[in-house]
Amino acid sequence: MHLNACVVYSKRKNHKCLEFPKNDQLDRWREILKRILDVIITLARCNLPLRGHREQVQSIDSSSGNFLNVIALLTRYDPILRSHLDNDSTKIKFMSPFIKIELIELTAFRVIKQIVDEINNCPFFAIVLDSTQDISKIDQMSVILRYVVIDSKKGFCIKESFLGFIPVRNHASKGLLEEIKQFLEKLNIDLEKYRGQAYDGARVMSGTYNGL
Repeated sequence: MHLNACVVYSKRKNHKCLEFPKNDQLDRWREILKRILDVIITLARCNLPLRGHREQVQSIDSSSGNFLNVIALLTRYDPILRSHLDNDSTKIKFMSPFIKIELIELTAFRVIKQIVDEINNCPFFAIVLDSTQDISKIDQMSVILRYVVIDSKKGFCIKESFLGFIPVRNHASKGLLEEIKQFLEKLNIDLEKYRGQAYDGARVMSGTYNGL
């Protein structure tokens, strides 16, 4: 869908007839996107930043960042990727920072969906919360769910999955409660299966009478 939208936009911009690529062209674009996604996922798994000080595909050097340098390395051995970058007739390269951010968000959405499906298939879960300040001095609440996966072959497996950060605007227990409820409901997590909670020693979190 994204590829088709890019082609339509490019042809509309150049006042050309709006025709979609043929099947062989679509297969080629899919292979290119697979390679780009594999590089992004590999860097993300290794906790490595993608971008550098320069973002010019035409002049890749040591300051271009991990993503472009890995792509440049692959082009030495991969004819599909090499022909894609060397083709001056198309401006669609999928190398811009905006495209990389979009691909990361789409991949993250797919991962979160798989985790949520796994949680909703469990009989119950517990929640683990903690807060810290980011580099801009904004408090953020980390949300981790602990649950048991039952596998007919492997047996029981205890998992803890990080679902994301919540910006803390209201530090009172009621405000935190509403933020967490909205976060879980937005992910379509069944709150009826909620059974346990774990915090650090902060009174607003674990207080007997007014705690979260």
